[in-house]
Amino acid sequence: MKLQDPNFKFSNYSKNINNIKQDFEARFQDFKKREPNFALFTSPFNFDIEKVDKDLHMELIELQCDSVLKQQFTDVGVPKFYSFLPPHQFSKMIQFAFQICAMFGSTYLCEQLFSHMKRNKTPERSRLTDKHLYSIMVVSQDIKSFKIFCVIKAFSE
Repeated sequence: MKLQDPNFKFSNYSKNINNIKQDFEARFQDFKKREPNFALFTSPFNFDIEKVDKDLHMELIELQCDSVLKQQFTDVGVPKFYSFLPPHQFSKMIQFAFQICAMFGSTYLCEQLFSHMKRNKTPERSRLTDKHLYSIMVVSQDIKSFKIFCVIKAFSE
C-alpha cells in the first residue's frame, strides 16, 4: 500500500495507534517511578547524594570519593562494575544493584523459557504432558532455564 494511494486514510489507524500508545504508557508506568533508581545504577558517580535513600547515603558518599573505584567503573561499565565492590564496605549498594539487575534478567529468562515452551507445545503436539514438556526443557535448554522451570512448576502446584 502506497502513501499516495487516494483510498489510504490515516484516520482508519489513528484509534489503533492511540490504543497501542496508551497500552505502552500503562505498561511502563512503573519505570517512570523507578527512574531515579536507574539513574543511580547507571551513573553512581554523578548521582546527587541528596536524592538517594538514607540507607544508601553513606555508601554512595564513600563510593563517589574512591578514585580507584571510579576508574574501575570507567573501565568495566555497568553492570559488571558492581561485582568489583568490596562486600563488607558496600553491602547495601551491591544489594541495590542486584535488585535492578534481577528486574531485567529474570524477565528475560522467563520470556525465553515461555517462548521455548510455546514452540514445543503446539496444537500438533497437544498430547504433551507436563512431564514430557519438562523432559524437553531439560534436553533443550541450559541449566538456568531448567532451574527457572522448576521454580515455576513448584509455584504452580
